[in-house]
Amino acid sequence: MADSVELKITFRDIPEFLHQELSEEFHKLAKRHLDRHVSHFAPDSVRLRIVAEKNKRLSDHDSISPATQSWWERGEQSIAAYYSATPDRIRKVKGTLIGPDHLDLLGRPSCSAASFRFMCTYGVYGYLGYPTAWMMAELQGDTYAAHAFTGSGEMFSETTNWEYVDSNIP
Repeated sequence: MADSVELKITFRDIPEFLHQELSEEFHKLAKRHLDRHVSHFAPDSVRLRIVAEKNKRLSDHDSISPATQSWWERGEQSIAAYYSATPDRIRKVKGTLIGPDHLDLLGRPSCSAASFRFMCTYGVYGYLGYPTAWMMAELQGDTYAAHAFTGSGEMFSETTNWEYVDSNIP
C-alpha cells in the first residue's frame, strides 16, 4: 500500500487462520478506494483503524454481498452463492462491477450533486447499460438486448467494468 495511509487492524472473534487473508484484503481495499483521496496529505498524517469482528446479528441487512465468499462462510453470503442457489429453470445472470464507489450506484446521474463526493467517482451513467438491457430483454422480449447475456455476448467480453460474469441464457 502507498505511504499515504497507515493501517492498523484489530481482530475480534475471527479465527486466527483468517487474519492474514483478511489483512491482505483490507490493504487491497484501502489502496483501491482510499489512496486516491488521501494522497495529497503528508505521509504519516492519515491513519486507518479497522476492527474486524464476527457479526453477532445474522441479519440479511447487515452487509453488502461480495462477489464470492470464503469456504468457511455458511449460506448465501455472496453474489456467486445467490446465483448458484437460484434454480437453473429461472433465467439468470450475474456480474460484479469493478471500480464504483458506494454513491455511484444510487441513481444520481453524476457525482456533482453527491453530498459525500469522496464516495462518488463516476456517477450512475457508466453502469446503466446492462441493467437496462436486462429489463428490455425480460420485459419487452428484446432479443438483441438478451444477446448481451449469452455466453458469446458483450457482457462476457467487457472486462473494464465487470468481472465474475456468468449466465444461463442460451
